Amino acid sequence: MKQFDISIIVPVFNEEDSINELYIQLSESISDYLIYEIIFINDGSSDNSFDKIQSLISKDKRIKLINFLTNQGKSEALNAG
Repeated sequence: MKQFDISIIVPVFNEEDSINELYIQLSESISDYLIYEIIFINDGSSDNSFDKIQSLISKDKRIKLINFLTNQGKSEALNAG
């Protein structure tokens, strides 16, 4: 199991328009000296949020996805992360 210096948990609900920008901002902000992961929790989105996250995963192995089929709420999403 990998050890990370930091895990960033990002609940997502119908955020397809902001996922890529958030990823860019997070990636640029995190020190090159940290080992990190970004865990997106897709909380039952009905837009293309899932596909956007999958696209990021194919480019960056530090990205993880937890996918809820139905909306469970931000608290449940954060708990899952």
